[in-house]
Amino acid sequence: MEMLSEEAPVSCAHFGEADLVHRAQQGDTFAFGELVNKYRDRVFNQIYRMIQNQDDALEITQKTFVKVWQSIQAFRGKSSFYTWLYKVATREAFEWHRRTRPRFVELHVDLRSPTAHPDLRSREMRFARWYSMQWPNSPPSIVP
Repeated sequence: MEMLSEEAPVSCAHFGEADLVHRAQQGDTFAFGELVNKYRDRVFNQIYRMIQNQDDALEITQKTFVKVWQSIQAFRGKSSFYTWLYKVATREAFEWHRRTRPRFVELHVDLRSPTAHPDLRSREMRFARWYSMQWPNSPPSIVP
């Protein structure tokens, strides 16, 4: 594990984005903190628009910055830092959607089959009777 510098904190507010990224790549947590301060609101707003839940958006924003810190060495500067950060945040939000979306399972049961489950068949029959009473002129194919 790489040891972080224990030097006294240096104000990084006057550094440009490229300098902050370079310092963060060298393990400077204060420089990375400046990047977080600079972009956290934009990242949160971007994720919130995708997720529509404040608590989940906060959690995903935090995960995004943890992932960026862990992989900042991979940033090569071919795009702006924010573009790279935006991609990481978007992937995290999509991953959250994938993990939390409801799972739907189709149930393939032929309700007209004599072997269909009796409860399903009786519900279907009750619905058909109700439907035929609501719309007595409905086509006969709708009513079993």
